[in-house]
Amino acid sequence: MNIKKAIRSFLYLCIILPFSACSDDDTAYVDNTIKYDSEMSSHIDWIQNDYSINITKNICTPNELFSYRVKIDDNIIKEEIDINKDIIEYTVGENITPERRYITIEVKEGNSEWKIIKRGWQKAGLEKIGNNYWTKGNLTTNGEKFIISPNKTDYGLLFKHKSSMGIKTEGETYSGNIYNPKEQATELSSIAIDEKDPCIMASDGYLRMPTQGEMKSLIENMNDFPVENDGVLYWSAYEGKISLPFAGTCSDKGILSGKNEFVSYWTSSVSKEGKAAAFKMSINKEELECELEEQDRESFNAIRCVRNLELPSYVSHTPTELISEEGGEISITTKSGSIDTYSVELIANDETTVSGTATTSEPTITLTIPKAKSYNIRTFTIYINGENSGKSVKQSGLTNFAIYKSHSPIEETVSDKEFTLKVEIETDLTNIPIEIKEGSKSIETILVSKDNPTAEFKIPSNLTPKNKIYEIWVNGKNTEKTVTQERTSLNVFDVEWSEGYLMVKEGKYVFGEKDEEPMFFKFKNSYAMPIGEIYYGKDYLGYVFTPEKKEMKYDEIIANEGTDPCSLVEPMNTWRMPTSKERDNLYTFKTDITDSYIQFKDDIKDIFFYYTGYLYQTSGSHLGEDQFKVWTSTEKEDDERAYIMQGDKSGLREYGTALYNQGIAVRCVKDK
Repeated sequence: MNIKKAIRSFLYLCIILPFSACSDDDTAYVDNTIKYDSEMSSHIDWIQNDYSINITKNICTPNELFSYRVKIDDNIIKEEIDINKDIIEYTVGENITPERRYITIEVKEGNSEWKIIKRGWQKAGLEKIGNNYWTKGNLTTNGEKFIISPNKTDYGLLFKHKSSMGIKTEGETYSGNIYNPKEQATELSSIAIDEKDPCIMASDGYLRMPTQGEMKSLIENMNDFPVENDGVLYWSAYEGKISLPFAGTCSDKGILSGKNEFVSYWTSSVSKEGKAAAFKMSINKEELECELEEQDRESFNAIRCVRNLELPSYVSHTPTELISEEGGEISITTKSGSIDTYSVELIANDETTVSGTATTSEPTITLTIPKAKSYNIRTFTIYINGENSGKSVKQSGLTNFAIYKSHSPIEETVSDKEFTLKVEIETDLTNIPIEIKEGSKSIETILVSKDNPTAEFKIPSNLTPKNKIYEIWVNGKNTEKTVTQERTSLNVFDVEWSEGYLMVKEGKYVFGEKDEEPMFFKFKNSYAMPIGEIYYGKDYLGYVFTPEKKEMKYDEIIANEGTDPCSLVEPMNTWRMPTSKERDNLYTFKTDITDSYIQFKDDIKDIFFYYTGYLYQTSGSHLGEDQFKVWTSTEKEDDERAYIMQGDKSGLREYGTALYNQGIAVRCVKDK
């Protein structure tokens, strides 16, 4: 081949086919005689990273100059003009914003127009939770500045509250070096608190520590359980979009502990007692705890940052003067800042809380303070979006009042043994009654006063088969406070039985002696029928006691008139006829059967049922002297009969009944 022919071939290759071998490479861009090969993908993470572009030139123009620039959205972050390089290097910083951003690389050769050779977008580094945006990593250091850790499983640094000095969690004890953000030797005790928000230091003011209210929103969005990855236990929130590692803590002696077991994350909120609110997470024997608590500001905790949005704030409130003891309305005006909807609260020193919601469109809210509870002046502190505004409202204390304060024992349930119930009230009066009730029954009343506001009640042992609930009443009002005394541990009758049978003496319904002959009653009739010797035996004598003596034929006495004769024993409506269920309970106890009576025994007392007989339903003749019959109040369905107790020396009849017109003895019971 001659020289002219070789030159023509070379020029043909330079002009016609400069980069044909690379035409299908979608990572490369060819502009005239220069090939640009970028390693940056079209979607990159939010973290800071370094990237490069390889430059390949046409063999015919190896010294051709070009220009390039790298843009984030519309901002140029790097630019070089008329250069001759084989590689371009640039850095895309961390995207600590709630929005993804576009990365654009443009080039031009000579005086040509700028052309895009690569475009991609970078993910957002903040996630929306509640009313704010949260970082995806803990606060840490790169040795030069505080940064948001690019690794979700990085424990980050531990800080005292709002300290500019963090410590690492590595090892078992404090290394002796803090990070401010550069490493330097410092005594642990020299680390200051409440200097500056380290989140602000990490972001030139774009981030800050979360408030207590913002931390509550995070807690409400926690996943069900923590997970472990790469040996790090962390708890995720908001469906895994952010993760909180269990970083542990450091003691004031420099002992590092609790990694993968517990952690607390600081908020910016500080109480009036000087404690700082922190979100504590712990796991112990697979039991999870997750709560906001107040901690000493000298504690070492992890930090998670949020966007430094302008928070809602206090503007004014009316009225500003003392609120009366009856309560009243408070109008609070706020400034919404960057939050659309937020809470406004009045929290009193006795923990009474009144709350509402303000918005950007309605920043003024009216809250109602309730009636005072004590004679002390009550102070309501105004909280905006969970933060103490430093402003407060005062309410005057009660006058002419008597209110419950406390009682002991404080346990809801005590044993069946005797105990002392002590009740204390607050009052500015004298002769205020404190009353203990069991249901509708008053147990005891003691008068107290301002100078002596405490009463002590001796509560006897519970000898009944049921729990007793004692109510505390102050000045005639139920405090809704109770103490429950357990049922007796002894085996006792369900109800209290009268010692003897029902009869009338001296114009009154009374109980006879245990072996005294009874008077007889038709079913649910109040006329007491005595018996006596007539001719050859005992029979109805022809008169009744109502309780006055009154002559009456046997068939003139109306059965089942609806009167329980036991209720007529003084005090009225205390005693009643037993039910068949109470009869059955009595039958479960030990019995002694003799020729004269059947005896029932529980662990406390004995009950005797002497043989009494009964009166025949038509004539009133006295029959069955070798047995006893006693009415119950339970009627037999679809029959003119009622259930009775019945027995003789051969034993008990468990399911006996009798016609209403029979004259049968009555034994009474009352609730224990």
